[in-house]
Order: sequence, then structure tokens, then C-alpha cells
Amino acid sequence: MVASIKAILLGLLFYPFLLCAEVSVDDSLQISLYPETTEGLKFSPKQLIIPGVLIGMGVYGTIDGRLDKEVRDQALRWNGNTHIDDVLTLVPGASIYLLDWCGVRSKHNFLDKTVITATSAMLTIGTVYLLKYTTSVERPDKSDYHSFPSNHTAVAFAGAELLRQEYGDRSIWYGIAGYSVAACTGFFRVYNNKHWLSDVLTGAGIGILSTQAAYWLYPSIRNLYGKNGNSQLTVLPFASSNGFGISLSAGF
Repeated sequence: MVASIKAILLGLLFYPFLLCAEVSVDDSLQISLYPETTEGLKFSPKQLIIPGVLIGMGVYGTIDGRLDKEVRDQALRWNGNTHIDDVLTLVPGASIYLLDWCGVRSKHNFLDKTVITATSAMLTIGTVYLLKYTTSVERPDKSDYHSFPSNHTAVAFAGAELLRQEYGDRSIWYGIAGYSVAACTGFFRVYNNKHWLSDVLTGAGIGILSTQAAYWLYPSIRNLYGKNGNSQLTVLPFASSNGFGISLSAGF
């Protein structure tokens, strides 16, 4: 098991290089493939299948409890103790900006995808913490009663879906890379005995669904700062000793 963990960590070191592997595409081709768009992701019931299954499995696992305990017992044998999951949770979402820096054009421009990212983050974190404080599920390590669902996993999968939406038309490997890192985040949350398997499954579903909802809402939100309107939208990142985030201010 230790050898497998080391292999995963080694693979993650090459993640930025894999993302930037297609920087050689010329600018004219990028522009023709990725014009600025005002369209969002059109809703389809099929989009609910994967996140719905993940959330459903997580809720059932929390109620039943047997599989959670079996996986927890295995995690205790691993005796995991790493903080890499604190970093991995942000990697997929940050990659949409890393790729811009590498010269790989995304589907939306910087402001638009930042608004989509902020909307996804608010939906993800808001849903997760609402459930954490209403369900009061004890963590496997008994450190508190805010286990369900996993926020780390939700944020990671929200970022993975953002990466897939923005760059999936260019190459399927962007989405695969993002979802692989998100899956590793969920694995390490269980490995470190910080979450039950059901927490991770539900968090993954919430993250994916929140990002999809952000794209559904995007056309309406964009009208607040559209080129032909008089309204203004200010996007400000912030950081403190207690955390970080994005502040949105709209003027009409």
C-alpha cells in the first residue's frame, strides 16, 4: 500500500506538465476553435445521472453504514497521515488558470470563467456546509460532527468539472486529468481517516452538480455585466488567516 501511495504522489508531480502538453497549437487555430461565447451549458436530464448516482450512493451509505465501517477499518490499517489532500483539492480548479498561463485558450474568457467558477464555489460550499451542520455526522477519527459530506472532495470535483467543460472539447485528457486528481483527493480523505466513503461519494456528486448548475445559470448572470448593459460586476479575490475566496459585487 505504501508503494502505491508513493506512485500516486509521483504521478501527481507530473500533472502540470501533462496539462501544458498542447501549448504548441497556433493562435489562429485556438481562436477558431474557441470563440468567445455567451452560451451556457444547456440543461439535460442526462447530466443529473452521474451526480445523482454518486449522491444517492453516499446518502444510502450513510444510512446503512456497513460499507463505511469496512472501509474505515481498512483505513485504520493504512494508518495514513498526509496533508496532500489539502493541496489537491484546489488543483483541478486552479488548472483552468494554469492552462491560460501556458497559452491554452479556454472556452470562456477570463472574466466569464471566473464568474462561473465563483458561482460553482458558492453553490458547492454552501450546499456542503448546509448539510454538514444539519446532518451532524461524526467523523471516523471522532474529531467533530461535521463529516457529511466531504468539502475537500466536493471542491475538487467541482474544479474537475470546470476543467472538463472549459477544455474538454480540445482534448479528453484534460477532463481525465482533473477527475483523476479529484478522485485522489477523495481517496486521501478516507486514507487519512477524516471521512467516510459515503462523505466522499456525496461530496463528489455535489461538486459536479454545482459546476453544471453554474453553467446553466451563467447566461442569466452574464446579463448583469453584459457589453450592452449599464450594470457593472466586480470580482475580487480575498485571502486571510481563516481562508480565501472570491467576492462578487454587482451594480445596476
